[in-house]
Amino acid sequence: MSNTSWIERYVMPAALRIAGQKHVLSVRDGIILNMPFMLIGSFFLIFAYLPIPGYADMMSSLFGEVWRDKMLYPVKATYDIMALISSFGIAYRLAEKYRTLDPLSAGAMSLVAFMMTIPQNTLFYAGTRRGGGD
Repeated sequence: MSNTSWIERYVMPAALRIAGQKHVLSVRDGIILNMPFMLIGSFFLIFAYLPIPGYADMMSSLFGEVWRDKMLYPVKATYDIMALISSFGIAYRLAEKYRTLDPLSAGAMSLVAFMMTIPQNTLFYAGTRRGGGD
C-alpha cells in the first residue's frame, strides 16, 4: 500500500470529520473576515516600502520627511484591529451555525469579553508603568 492510498484511507476521513466540525468552520469563517482589512493594509505597506531606487527620496521631496509615517497610518489602523474583527467574526459565525442564538449578540459579547481580558496597565523596564491608573 502506497503512502497516498494509506493517507486517503485512514487520514482523510478523520481530517474531513474534523474540518466539517462547527467550531472549526466558525474559526475559518471568522478569520476570513480579516481579508479585506489585510489587503488594504498590505497595499499601503507595499507603497510605504516600495523597493525602487530613488522612490523614498522622491516621496520625501513631494510629501515631506514624515511621509512614511503618514503612509503607515492605514497599516496600523487595519492590522491593529484584526484581533477584534476575528473575535467578533468567530462568535458571529458560530452563532449562525447553531441557529438558536442571535449572531449579533454573540459577536458583541465575544468582543466585550475579549476587551475585558486586555491588560490595562503594562509593566515596562525599570519599573515604569504605561497605561491608565498610577
